[in-house]
Amino acid sequence: MKFRGVIVALASLTIPTHANQHTFPTAKTLNGTYLGTHNSQYNVDAFLGVPYAQAPVQYLRYRQPQPLNSSWTGLKNATAYGNQCVGYGVSCDL
Repeated sequence: MKFRGVIVALASLTIPTHANQHTFPTAKTLNGTYLGTHNSQYNVDAFLGVPYAQAPVQYLRYRQPQPLNSSWTGLKNATAYGNQCVGYGVSCDL
């Protein structure tokens, strides 16, 4: 059940056909609509940085992921990767 948000989001994707190079794909989910990017070299639509759960802050720290509990109108940007997990393949000088 902890991946419920991802399954719902992926099951409800709607990607339009590309009439020209300037058309960006959109993905409609139960929470709202994401704006993605198109890679014309590989003819692939990509939605980057889409969260699968609520951010692990405050009381959610070190708990099982919780489904997204927010919704929005308009388009949410999904054209760039999100932040990497701290300590996961990233070196940082503190």
